[in-house]
Amino acid sequence: MQSFHPENPTCGTGPTTVFVTSQTFAGDLGGIVGADQICNNLAQNAGLPGTYIAWLSTSTVNARDRLNSNGPYRLVIGTIIADDLQDLLDGFLDAPINIDENGTLILGNQEVWTGTLADGSAALGRCSDWTANSNSVFGTAGNATSTAQSWTVFVNLNCSMFNRLYCFQQ
Repeated sequence: MQSFHPENPTCGTGPTTVFVTSQTFAGDLGGIVGADQICNNLAQNAGLPGTYIAWLSTSTVNARDRLNSNGPYRLVIGTIIADDLQDLLDGFLDAPINIDENGTLILGNQEVWTGTLADGSAALGRCSDWTANSNSVFGTAGNATSTAQSWTVFVNLNCSMFNRLYCFQQ
């Protein structure tokens, strides 16, 4: 599939590109700063414009509060997943976030680290704020094939497991 590239990307208004990472990572992401860097590196390598943040919550930051845009939110291939922030946080997506930064449908492991509930607030499992890679520490993960609230809160997994990230353009 060919990637969608907006002609005039803007911060705060207009369409926001969203993707699930083509790669998987253990829960030790280097905190949210490290996770954001992963999203930006993958976006840059795929030729996507703008800057990106990971859809992650920590003990002090909710994922919803990290977003700069009110949408609409769309996949790199142009499919709308949510019309605006309220739609993103209502527990149901218009389409699953199952397309990676290259415009490819993901196959295989479809769990995605989030640490985030459907309303965008922090879940209890956050891999020690995304710094732990341990069988004894847990993180909340979503499922990239879901359009229900399980897109962001599906299962708790040990932080040594490798899962994807959701990345949102800023």
